[in-house]
Amino acid sequence: MKTTLSLSEKIYKTMLELYPFRYKDEFGQEMIQLFQDMYHDAKNTDNDMEVINLWMRIIPDYFISLTKEHLSHLRGGDYYMHKKFDMLGLFFWVVAGIAVFPVVLFISVNLVGILGLGSTEDESVLLWLIFIPLLLISLIGSQWLVLRKYTDRAKDWLINTASAWVVMIASTFVIIGLLFRNLTITEPQSLMFIQAIQAIVYGGILGWFQKKALHGYANAWLLIPANIIGVALIFTSIGESISSTIDMMLVGSFPALFTGIALLFVLSKKPVHSSKQGVMA
Repeated sequence: MKTTLSLSEKIYKTMLELYPFRYKDEFGQEMIQLFQDMYHDAKNTDNDMEVINLWMRIIPDYFISLTKEHLSHLRGGDYYMHKKFDMLGLFFWVVAGIAVFPVVLFISVNLVGILGLGSTEDESVLLWLIFIPLLLISLIGSQWLVLRKYTDRAKDWLINTASAWVVMIASTFVIIGLLFRNLTITEPQSLMFIQAIQAIVYGGILGWFQKKALHGYANAWLLIPANIIGVALIFTSIGESISSTIDMMLVGSFPALFTGIALLFVLSKKPVHSSKQGVMA
């Protein structure tokens, strides 16, 4: 009996090796224990056919489940087909956020220089017209490249973050043009008040859209305070102007760091709608 049980256990463990890593990590031990219990019950019937019947139930379910998991991977994958967002993921996330800003600024400045408009004022306007859209495309694209290794919601993140930026730009006209048009922003208190409101509005919008992108993850709400803190630190650190490479790196580091920390908690657990897809009958 021991030899038969050991052989069956080895066969079943070998079968589980063909599943995605995160699926095995999440359910492997539980599935092995369940198999052992079912096998033990079958052996205790003193009917060898019960063991055969057990395998006859397991094998079809196994191939259906295995095929489903790998087809899901070909379509973009699910939670179990991706790596865990760990400290290495956080490192790449922050590096991507920091690197994008100075690189895009360098490219934008050189493009303006190539065009050579002559007027300093015209060049300044053109710089921002090139810099802002190029920055948004590069930043969101770099985030997508990192996230796609950890979740199948990377495309949703890309779309929602782009939508958030559109709403944020529109809200700028509301905040500055309507709410604070009578304030003298050169006064420190007025400036701090505007920056606080902007941090809450911009960070809240960005965090809410990103939370919606990661729908189903229990801790996705953490992205809202993370973005608010990141935006607030940007305003606190660089004030009204963004003029140097260091400023660019600060702009990238604060949101990247805090959203990255939030993602450590968000992507560490499976989405709430995910459920065990075992191969047991």
